[in-house]
Amino acid sequence: MSGKPFELGNKFGKGRRGAKNRLATRVLEDLQDVWDEPCRPGCDITNGVAALRIMAKQHPAEFCKLYCNLVPKEYWVESTTLSDMNDEELDKVIARMRDEVQREQNVIH
Repeated sequence: MSGKPFELGNKFGKGRRGAKNRLATRVLEDLQDVWDEPCRPGCDITNGVAALRIMAKQHPAEFCKLYCNLVPKEYWVESTTLSDMNDEELDKVIARMRDEVQREQNVIH
């Protein structure tokens, strides 16, 4: 290697402009295609869903990490309606939301 990394005029590691992005785009498209393929001919279950189910059963901790890494870490709620409410009104809204979540969970299970 001639010169030090990051030294002016050092051409080590340079490639065609945008080649890495084009390659990454193609790889992601190929990954999506494989993910969406049926796991068996005529089956409605895709490779992606099958892989997730296997991961959930065989490696539940890793499955949880994957899930948590895909979910936003923070939610920002800005509402003048909420900021204008007093504590009693906010408590009622929270109670209604909890009831709704409970009803949804009962429908799922």
